[in-house]
Amino acid sequence: MGDGRVGRHRNLVVHAALVGVCVLLGSLPAAAPTFATEPTENPTPFIEMTAGGRSAAVEALQHQTAGTARIRVADDGGMSIFANGLPLNLASTRSGTPPNDAARAFLREVAPLLGVAPALVDTLTEKRAFTTGSGLRVVEFAQLVDGVELFNGRAKVTLDTQGRVFGTTSRLRAGLALNQRRPSLSEDAARKAAYVAVGQPALAPPGADKATFDWFNPATSFVAFPTKAGARLAYAVQVQQEYARWYTLVDAANGDVLYKQNLTLDAGPEGLVFEQYPGPGAPPNGQLLKPFVGNIDAQHNTWIGASVLSACATCTNGNNVLAQAAQNGNAPSPPPSSVSLQFNYPWTNSYELAGNNILDHNDADTNAAVASVFYNVNFIHDWWYHLGFNEAAGNYQNNNFGLGGIGALGSDPVRAQAQYGADDCPSCIGNANFTPSDDGTPGLMRMYLFAPTPQYPGDQRR
Repeated sequence: MGDGRVGRHRNLVVHAALVGVCVLLGSLPAAAPTFATEPTENPTPFIEMTAGGRSAAVEALQHQTAGTARIRVADDGGMSIFANGLPLNLASTRSGTPPNDAARAFLREVAPLLGVAPALVDTLTEKRAFTTGSGLRVVEFAQLVDGVELFNGRAKVTLDTQGRVFGTTSRLRAGLALNQRRPSLSEDAARKAAYVAVGQPALAPPGADKATFDWFNPATSFVAFPTKAGARLAYAVQVQQEYARWYTLVDAANGDVLYKQNLTLDAGPEGLVFEQYPGPGAPPNGQLLKPFVGNIDAQHNTWIGASVLSACATCTNGNNVLAQAAQNGNAPSPPPSSVSLQFNYPWTNSYELAGNNILDHNDADTNAAVASVFYNVNFIHDWWYHLGFNEAAGNYQNNNFGLGGIGALGSDPVRAQAQYGADDCPSCIGNANFTPSDDGTPGLMRMYLFAPTPQYPGDQRR
């Protein structure tokens, strides 16, 4: 947000406009979250790969491919080699070589670039091979550490039917040895540790029919988990929950959870909202399913995430606004939360059906109201961003991404309160307001309920 003068001026310039937006948005008259709070996922560990010989390998690869080869290194040390749709012109990619043999020969030739020894490539086990719809052959290899498959230790090579290589991705690791060959931890103890890590209830009751509780007694397998100190023997346990399935790795020596990943991918972030009034997005039948993802030019799709106003990263909270209900005036409720980031709360029109009674408005539609406010305030933020109301101009953002403003930090998203005063302020009706602030301080938007018949709560009247 801009310098002090810009910060003050931004409040005068946008105050009237924001009040207008408040009136258009108003407050929708809540369902409990469907999912429990999701445990924090551990990132794949970064393993530094051997640097010896890599510079020479890169130089040799570029020479052999006449500069057409491209190399990408991922955050976890994985590497991709490709040539923009052209075959890599290496000695191992001679036409006529059977694809599976050519794939291993290619990995052996580029082993120094991958940070491993050619001898390690000879120990890889072929995991699978298949042909794509375009006729290319993909061969996938798995790395073993003392006979145990390495977690994420895969290498894939893509070839044509003549054995010419078009690219590879590799997460092979050098210099790993397993810390132990046999587990110190029992299988049941590993299951229990995995369940605790993802917040799953207790295992099957003692004496229960195991077939009835299969999802409480998942099968396990062993993997080698890579660390900078070597590889650790771990149990791989998949935990089934009602709405998700987790893949966890539990240290076979001490029960520590080394890794966990939710395998269930939900659509989202998204929400049911009222986009405009009057028009196709108007009440009572105009709720629209909209993505809760911002325009990347107006700040990196940061609609949802933790902010100075709330640490919740799965709520109607983010870089531009914290939206929450405030029926009790200055005591706002926690914002709606959804682990799946699906804020799809159908509107039931409970307020009008209750006779437009401010003191008996029914809370069934509160989350729908908050979701609508959250979407529209974010939408306005992105729209104005393109009109020039950006960080340097003093806009409302939690993070300015170093693009200007006081200290280039931001720290001033809007706090938007839906159904403000519905329970304790009979005069808070048929209106909305916005309290501006100096740059670096959050603004405050209050959305009232609307009384006239036909009745639509304020933040349904866009």
